[in-house]
Amino acid sequence: MQLAAGLAPRYPIAFGHLLCAIDLHTAGVAEVALVGPDQQPLLDVLRERHRPHVVLASAPESSGSVVELLAGRSAIQGRATAYVCERFACQAPVSDPDALRALLD
Repeated sequence: MQLAAGLAPRYPIAFGHLLCAIDLHTAGVAEVALVGPDQQPLLDVLRERHRPHVVLASAPESSGSVVELLAGRSAIQGRATAYVCERFACQAPVSDPDALRALLD
């Protein structure tokens, strides 16, 4: 990234992928694990606008999942539950779409 740092701002069209990599590096990535039934209201929040810095893993239940992000995650009180993590630190799980929106914005 340092090698092209001087050229990229002058010729952004030629460095599209590099600029995306720099963006991800500086902004970080939110990892969202969704578990439980009827996930559509939470999925709607994730899809209501472009969220390039969000990685999603989803399953009806996490037990036995080969996806590390889902490991140890379970639905709370039988409702679809979202776990939002960033840099290996997770927020308290949420089941309410408005609460998920607040964590992502």
